[in-house]
Amino acid sequence: MKQIALTLALAFGAGLAVPVVNAQAPAADDRAAYLKASRTESPAERITELRAFIAAHPDSGYVPDARSRIVRSLIAAKSPSADILKALDEAAAAAQNPVEKAMLQNAVALTLVDRNEMVDKAAVLASDALAALPNDLPAEMKADVQDTLGWALARKGDLPAAVKNLRAADTVTPGDQEILFHLGFALEKLGDVDAAIDAYARSLSVYLGTDTSAEAPLRALWTKKNGSEAGLDAKLATEREASRNFVIFESRKFEMPAPPFQLKDLAGKDVKLSDFAGKVVVMDFWGTWCPPCREELPKFQELYLKYKDNPGVAFLSMNWERPGEAATRVKLVTDFMAANKYTFPVVLDHDRVAVEAYDIPGFPTVFMIDGAGQVRYRNVGYEHGVEQILEAQLQQILGAKK
Repeated sequence: MKQIALTLALAFGAGLAVPVVNAQAPAADDRAAYLKASRTESPAERITELRAFIAAHPDSGYVPDARSRIVRSLIAAKSPSADILKALDEAAAAAQNPVEKAMLQNAVALTLVDRNEMVDKAAVLASDALAALPNDLPAEMKADVQDTLGWALARKGDLPAAVKNLRAADTVTPGDQEILFHLGFALEKLGDVDAAIDAYARSLSVYLGTDTSAEAPLRALWTKKNGSEAGLDAKLATEREASRNFVIFESRKFEMPAPPFQLKDLAGKDVKLSDFAGKVVVMDFWGTWCPPCREELPKFQELYLKYKDNPGVAFLSMNWERPGEAATRVKLVTDFMAANKYTFPVVLDHDRVAVEAYDIPGFPTVFMIDGAGQVRYRNVGYEHGVEQILEAQLQQILGAKK
């Protein structure tokens, strides 16, 4: 979830979804130099390049973002905490976006508390970040900071306040492994054994989760309470089934009539939603400019190849490219499809007709539409295991048709 909130705040493109925007990158004489510096693969080299850019372009409008990226690169490089804090001070002084500043403070606070270093400082940073977030931001961002604050408070021993913040974060994003582990830790320190076991068990049982931080404390606490591990596996099996149902279905349920549209495909042929009446439609909104889309599209292609011959299923990939000449945008998509050997159908939505009709919150977004023309599920962004989630939804809708 840390990555989700970061992406929502900054649209760096490494996480869940790139927010819907209708703008071009700012033009500047130093843009090429900045892009070269910011895209350096190695964190250590990127830090050097970004600092050199700032020295050569001290008045550039890219300086605030460059300083922010330096902080995050220092974190990625596992630099000393003192170096990270110094860079944070420089970035905070240059920051023009209060949300970006708050999320950067949060990232540093999390780094400190994960290292169990300067947890008092971490708590102050997270508290300041939480206070600075506007009320109209996605609730996940606030929950992200509340998690960091609760984790810091738990580490420093302020357990009631820690539990309060962590429970609030869990309410917003139930099923987040990290939050649940932090909550279990705080509850265990508080002496609430049963609640701690439940939090640890939920953390360990998250569907498609890979974080096993809760396993050792869960098994130790369960054995201490019950004298052995008997019964624990059954509890975990129950939690895993509940998590699977929540992750695949409950959390993505989104019911509404699918808005009609008439657009063109890459060959210039008209495509209407009504062309697919009676079929389950898998509709993916994406753009070549969107990093999470580029992560997700191979999975979409695999699903397309698996089901393209099923007469009851149709696939539509709804492409939106950033503003530019119409022919240039079409060529960009055509070349992208060819370069990646993608064969799924492409519908061009460069005037944002379907984007706005479906009110998508970010790219990529995949809708599952049943044969009656009702949206059943909405999947926002890319994440590990998305192909399993989409196929389970598709199978569920197909099964319901029988």
